[in-house]
Amino acid sequence: MVMTHATWSYDGTLAAAKRPAVEAFLRQVLPVDAERRVVLSYFAGLLSGHRDMKKFLVLTDRRAGDNGKTTFAQLMSRFFSSYAVPRGTKFVCKGSFDKDRDSHDAGLAGCRGKRLMVAEELKGHMTLDVAMLKAYTGGRGSEVEGRACGSASTFRYIWQSGFVLIFNEGDAPKFDAQDQAFLGRMVVPMRSKFVPLDARGRHPELDDEFVFPMNKELSSEFPSWCPALAEILLECRDSGGLDAIPESMREWRTDIADAGNTLAEWFADRVAITGSPRDAVAIRELWDLYRSHCDLEQGDNSRVSQREFKELALAFFRTKRDAGVVVKDKAAIKQEDGGFLSVRWVVLGIVISR
Repeated sequence: MVMTHATWSYDGTLAAAKRPAVEAFLRQVLPVDAERRVVLSYFAGLLSGHRDMKKFLVLTDRRAGDNGKTTFAQLMSRFFSSYAVPRGTKFVCKGSFDKDRDSHDAGLAGCRGKRLMVAEELKGHMTLDVAMLKAYTGGRGSEVEGRACGSASTFRYIWQSGFVLIFNEGDAPKFDAQDQAFLGRMVVPMRSKFVPLDARGRHPELDDEFVFPMNKELSSEFPSWCPALAEILLECRDSGGLDAIPESMREWRTDIADAGNTLAEWFADRVAITGSPRDAVAIRELWDLYRSHCDLEQGDNSRVSQREFKELALAFFRTKRDAGVVVKDKAAIKQEDGGFLSVRWVVLGIVISR
């Protein structure tokens, strides 16, 4: 049996004294009530080792940094203390352990009984291990097995840790943007910005929405915040906060999916979304347009195969369903002579931009 203990103790008096400050910080770093409820419900679900959430958390931003994502992760890492896995960046990236089985298994052994893994400073040149993340966020019963380092003996346990992935705006790591099951597990909040104040306590952006004063010394308060945070998270357990993801979070997830799609910008430039089912474009028509584009771009070595093009197109347009875009594996398209022709893989609700 592996015994793990937190590095702090609950103190009801301290919790009552610090709770207003903790709640104030949470309202700033997660300023939208519905989004804050989802995120706190996620962390509340990590209090127990019974993993039944098919979700993982992504902390990024659209405001050129200083949105509190690292500070928020530091608070949660401090709270989970010995139950948190430090420096999880290498663990979630594909290929990190491919040539070193011992290091891989040693990493797995160290995750036994943990509840939180934070992967900070993910970069655009890195590739997420989608298969691993899906396996370990698949709900109850994800079993881990490996070999003890330097030994022939093996270990086996049930995975308990949740994942928090952190990266800056425009620097999302690579992943399979066509994998809808993977995208469906992403929970993406974060919209605040924290700014330093001048000697008069001012900043030109301070009156903007979701902009708050920066406090560089805030992390020194975290050890005393843990009891109050424990009360808050316990209140969020079994609250159903993950049952309905707000539309705003779905939009952020779509942006990340587009960032992982190498042709997202090309599709966005050449297609207009109408949302009308009467407008239809076949994937083959888009392929012909793309091929002509590549032929015009002399020396363009980035051209993808027709099969890959189809998969990237399907992935891109499936993320636009909330705008009225529908992907059909077969549909009838009206021809110039007024007749209809049955065509494979058609996108409804779009027109080609002229």
